[in-house]
Amino acid sequence: MVKWQAKYKFKKINNILDILTFIYIIVSIITIIFLWMNAPDRIPVHYGFDGKANAYGSKNAIFILLGLLVVAYMAIKLISNYPNKFNYLIPITDLNREKQYNIVATFMRILNLEVISLFFYLSMQSLMEKTNVSSLEILGFLAIIFATIAVQIFVSLRNR
Repeated sequence: MVKWQAKYKFKKINNILDILTFIYIIVSIITIIFLWMNAPDRIPVHYGFDGKANAYGSKNAIFILLGLLVVAYMAIKLISNYPNKFNYLIPITDLNREKQYNIVATFMRILNLEVISLFFYLSMQSLMEKTNVSSLEILGFLAIIFATIAVQIFVSLRNR
């Protein structure tokens, strides 16, 4: 598989997003470990649609979420390096290839940061013993993710 390399103006922002996301991952891991050390033995591990904790488990269960955080980061990071393998809404031609690849590569990096933020937030809620998580908070995260997708579609279609 040949790795595509950004050649134009998006390369700098992609590097900034990569560094920012990596720093966020490290800070998230350190924060979760420190909170885990002071957490009670049983923490909320699942929240219902009403935002109330409906299942409790060992504080060690948080490491599953931490593992998912790291796996999600690595998977999205890897995928974002191969925009030539994605499906696009418009036909890719020699004239628009570089622009479309840059748009989707940047989008994937932004999406990665948002997904990592959601996993980190959910981990924090459990470790801080919150028995209620506002549905609006989760809907807010989802709204941001879907807004990012909508903006990416708009930008992609606009830059045929």
